[in-house]
Amino acid sequence: PTQTSPSTTHVRATMDLNDIEPTFQRLRHLIYTAPDTTWHLFVSYPQPPPEFVTVMKLLISVLYGAEVRDWWDCRPYLSREDLPRRVANMEPENIRPFAIERIKAQLERVDSDVIEQMSHIGHTVYQWLQFLTKYNEILLLSRRVHDEHDQQQQQQQQQHHHKHQRQRNGDGHYSSGERSETGSDGDDDDDEDDYDDEDDDGYVRRYNEDSDIEFDDD
Repeated sequence: PTQTSPSTTHVRATMDLNDIEPTFQRLRHLIYTAPDTTWHLFVSYPQPPPEFVTVMKLLISVLYGAEVRDWWDCRPYLSREDLPRRVANMEPENIRPFAIERIKAQLERVDSDVIEQMSHIGHTVYQWLQFLTKYNEILLLSRRVHDEHDQQQQQQQQQHHHKHQRQRNGDGHYSSGERSETGSDGDDDDDEDDYDDEDDDGYVRRYNEDSDIEFDDD
C-alpha cells in the first residue's frame, strides 16, 4: 500500500526540536566547562536564597536521581568531580515524564532575576533545566506520533493482507487482474477430471471421465 506522509504534528515537533537543540547544547556546554572554582564557591554559601536552592536541587535530581531535602544536602553533590561529566552525558529522553512535570512546576515558582543576580552559572543551570523540559516534551511527542504513524501503516498492511486472503479463499470476488493463472476463481486444480495415458506406440492419449472421446497428442 502507498505510504502516507508523517502527520503535521510530527513535522512540527521535529522543527521545534531543531529550533531548541542548539540552545540546549550551548547551555549544556557552558555548565560543563564552568571552572571548578564556581562549584566550590556554591558549596561555600552558608544559606543561599530559596530560588537558588531550588535550582540546585533540581539539577542534582536530574543528574543523580537523588532527592535532597535542603541546602546542606546539596553541597556534597555540588562538590563532586563527576558533576560536569554527568551534565555532558545526560540524555533528555531518559527523564521520566512525571519528573519533567515536577521540574516545570518548581521552575515556574522561581524568580529568575534572583538567580541571575547571584550567579551567571547558576542562571545558566536554570535556563538549561527549562530547555531540558521543553526538549524532553517535544522529543517524546515526536516519538509518540511517529509510533502511531507506524502502527497505522501496519494496520493498513494487515487489512490489505486479510482482504487478499479472503479473495483467495473464495469469500470475495476477484476483480480483473486478480484471477489465478489457471483462469479459475482461486482454485489452482483443473476443473475437469482429465488424465493422461501412453499407449504402446508412444502416443499420449487423454481421457475424460465424462466422455468417450480420446485425444491423440502429436
